[in-house]
Amino acid sequence: LVIAGRPDAAEVGCRHVTVSLDDRLVASFVPFRGWREYRLPAAVVRSGANRVVLETALADGRPARFAVAYVGIRRP
Repeated sequence: LVIAGRPDAAEVGCRHVTVSLDDRLVASFVPFRGWREYRLPAAVVRSGANRVVLETALADGRPARFAVAYVGIRRP
């Protein structure tokens, strides 16, 4: 999977993003400042609808904001 996004610059502190695909944890990462494209490890996508969930939190566990431009399938 490929995700393009950025964390909210107004929030101070280390952020953590977890990505699940169809209720399976696919990746976990700390996002960089500014807009970036994150190429995640290979994940099995099925034809039709796939449910992708992104969860973000600050180091102290409070929710954080992460703006997403797109989520797509990574081409080899």
